[in-house]
Amino acid sequence: MLILSKDRPDASLYYLGSTLIKLMVESNLSNVHLSLLYQKFNEHKSIPFSRFMLVLDWLFMIGVITGNEEGEITYVSERISD
Repeated sequence: MLILSKDRPDASLYYLGSTLIKLMVESNLSNVHLSLLYQKFNEHKSIPFSRFMLVLDWLFMIGVITGNEEGEITYVSERISD
């Protein structure tokens, strides 16, 4: 569920994505391995790994994070507009 719903707004990718961004900014996790990021996120909000990957996919598609082959996730604080 990408869009917020009245029943479970905390399950939407919007909410979970904003929670992840907030965690990365407040914890200064600008470049972190996928497994550590998932572990840190679950300390705040427990979700299945598959749901976490959907959150990462969405944030990647909108240009908020990037990843590399070693499994590191990087928060892109400043995006360049075309």
